[in-house]
Amino acid sequence: MIWLTWRQFRPQAITAAIALTVAAIVLAVTRPGLGSAYGSSGLSACHANCATTASNFIDSIGGFDHLLYFASIALMYR
Repeated sequence: MIWLTWRQFRPQAITAAIALTVAAIVLAVTRPGLGSAYGSSGLSACHANCATTASNFIDSIGGFDHLLYFASIALMYR
């Protein structure tokens, strides 16, 4: 019975492992650029009323990071 359960679950487990691996690789690749943009925007030192600073940070990231940011938000709402 355990063999049958594993046999039915295997495709989903492999898909989840691949998706997790891809997400880890994307995060590892984009980390240095996002980290430096976050530090240079001043958002790390902001404690209250940070709307303009956060807006500046989002505007400072560009290209792939910007697309990844909005794609992850859309994925979370899904």
